Amino acid sequence: MGGQFATESPGQLLRIIQSSGYILYQHKTKTNVYAMSLVTPDFRSNFTNKDRTEYCYLTTELLLQDHEIPKNNRFPPSPFDTTVYQFSGDKAKFVIAIESKVKNGDLIDFTGFYPTIDVIETIAIV
Repeated sequence: MGGQFATESPGQLLRIIQSSGYILYQHKTKTNVYAMSLVTPDFRSNFTNKDRTEYCYLTTELLLQDHEIPKNNRFPPSPFDTTVYQFSGDKAKFVIAIESKVKNGDLIDFTGFYPTIDVIETIAIV
C-alpha cells in the first residue's frame, strides 16, 4: 500500500493512505470504520486522475472490461475522444444483465474488482 500519513479531511474521517490507485480513510474514533475510493485497475488508468478529481470517471460498472459495457451505456466527456467514458444508463438493469449472463454460463472477467477487494481484505485483517 501507499505511504502512511495522517491529514485532516472533512467530517470524522482521517485520511490514512493515498496510493497511486486509491484513497483510504479511517474514522477518527471508530477505527474499524473505513471509506475508500475504488482502486483503479491498470486497464482503467486513464479513467482517473489523482490530482484533478473532476477528471475521474471510474464507477463500479467500469471495473468490468469494455466488451461488457454496451455502447449505449458509454458517455464520453468529449465528442472528440471516446477512449474514456462515463457509465450512463440504468445501473440496476445493467447489473441484472450481467447476472443473467453469469447464470447462462457466460464468462465475465471480474478481475477489475480484485484490486479493490484486495484492499478491503487487507483492512479486514487489521
